[in-house]
Amino acid sequence: MGNSASGGKRKKGSNGPEKSEPKADYSSKSIGVSSLSSIIEITVACKNLAADGYIYINAFCVASLSSSSTAHRWMEIGRTERIARDNNPTFTHKILLEYYFEEIQKIKFEILTTPDDDIYSADTSALLVKSLLCLGTVETTLSSIFSTKKLCWSSNLTQSIGAISVMAKEMPYSGAKITMNLRCSKLDQVESFKKND
Repeated sequence: MGNSASGGKRKKGSNGPEKSEPKADYSSKSIGVSSLSSIIEITVACKNLAADGYIYINAFCVASLSSSSTAHRWMEIGRTERIARDNNPTFTHKILLEYYFEEIQKIKFEILTTPDDDIYSADTSALLVKSLLCLGTVETTLSSIFSTKKLCWSSNLTQSIGAISVMAKEMPYSGAKITMNLRCSKLDQVESFKKND
């Protein structure tokens, strides 16, 4: 169980260009399952989120993974949507990852919020994490999540009075493959292409 601490601390950042953090590709298209691994779907929910100076909490979650396959560096594997003006959000966007049974995989969850008036889009893909207020973080391992009853793991957030719940679900894998043949002719030049096709 993580220890909680009162208050949030704004992360400093500029409005200028920021170098993107390394990201692991854990989209459903990229995951390949071996006999010693499984596809996992993660759902995140939070309670009692708060921050000094913020009337509303517009929270979203960023998940990062550290393992031997990432050279033990934290790599972002997914984000939830942003839920506006809700101190107890249950995020609907799932985070997919591959769980290797014989490997120690650490996972970190960061809960961030955007300013009070920034509520017009649920999309978080273009948001610069380092320039936003962090409401709290927590770290654990995938094996710890899977050892809990009903695959639901909970903890207090650091730097915050809030708490987080992480629910894991093993996804079925059929092993089926789809082959597609595409044929085009007489295509006009389009801006997205560098030359005619």
